[in-house]
Amino acid sequence: MTIRVVEHEGGWLQVDIRVRLPDGTRYRERLKAPVQSKSAARRWAEERERYLALNGPKQPKKEVPTLEDFESRFISEHVEANQLKPSTAASYKSRLKLHIRPGPRAAPARRNRQAIRTAAQGRHEAVRSRNDQ
Repeated sequence: MTIRVVEHEGGWLQVDIRVRLPDGTRYRERLKAPVQSKSAARRWAEERERYLALNGPKQPKKEVPTLEDFESRFISEHVEANQLKPSTAASYKSRLKLHIRPGPRAAPARRNRQAIRTAAQGRHEAVRSRNDQ
């Protein structure tokens, strides 16, 4: 467990705390000290180190939006809020629909390729039959 206090050019103090957590893993925190003097920063860092050694770091629970939530929020907070041109808004909405939303996209493309191949083979056969006559 080590503490290092570093003074930066702007006059602020950075506290570097390294501690071994209760589960045995190493943890490092580098924070801007909430106090002005080096001795106060060291005391604050010691308290923080003690807290980390006993409780471990707090993991903030970050809520990740679903794709539907993101899409509706994107349209309301970006497209409509910025009053984008109708063509731009339509472009964004179509890109969300075609490329972002999950859905069956591979099957139609495969069917299209097969249809193109079949049509091309039919044209080739028609040309061959004309050349043979």
